[in-house]
Amino acid sequence: MEWYERAAEVGQVSAVYNIGVLFALGNGVPQDFMKAKKYFERAAAAGNDEAMYKLGVLYYIGQGIDKNPKQAKAWLERASVSGNINAMTALGNMYEKGFGIPKNIQKAEYWYKRAASQE
Repeated sequence: MEWYERAAEVGQVSAVYNIGVLFALGNGVPQDFMKAKKYFERAAAAGNDEAMYKLGVLYYIGQGIDKNPKQAKAWLERASVSGNINAMTALGNMYEKGFGIPKNIQKAEYWYKRAASQE
């Protein structure tokens, strides 16, 4: 953790993201989703698409924070536009199931196909 913190202090975005992962998993630190969210937000603001995806997931399932489909969709869209395959798949799932947004099979199919074309 110490090295991640040092790297984060000098602007290493991947280190900021990784600290968020450590807090989300409780790996070497007490599990704390609010701290994870804070680090994911910092990394996402710097353009880290994996952090955007993780924020979308936190809001989607309400892990340590209140469920918020609108925020989940917004973060998953940002990550998807940045090319994150997992976010594209999650966004397709939101549209397929109608989680907090109107069910839309055409949009679900679009995001699933886009994710598949990235692999």
